Amino acid sequence: ATYFGNPRRLSPILLARFGWQNLERDVVRCTACNACVAIIFHPQLSKRSEERLTAWYETQLAESHSVACPFRSAAIKYFGTEETKKNNDDGDDDDNVVVDPLNFLASVLP
Repeated sequence: ATYFGNPRRLSPILLARFGWQNLERDVVRCTACNACVAIIFHPQLSKRSEERLTAWYETQLAESHSVACPFRSAAIKYFGTEETKKNNDDGDDDDNVVVDPLNFLASVLP
């Protein structure tokens, strides 16, 4: 196995539930739409940074599926992504913040 050492919220069993299969070291691919996501954690991340990065990866794992992928809607509902928040807008502006991936990664890495 080449996918290990990641937070429990990104376990291989949970990812498989939403169509993801290990392709190579720290890379998963959807078995239905062939979307790929690299999941990499620096070993020296703080707990807070790891939590934030985990949440970001959860969004990627839901929204990286193609629109027609049968796993997309279930993953979006489960992970509670930005798309879900837009559909359930409660008027709280903090819920609708769009994060630039590169800036986000820079903010969580040591």
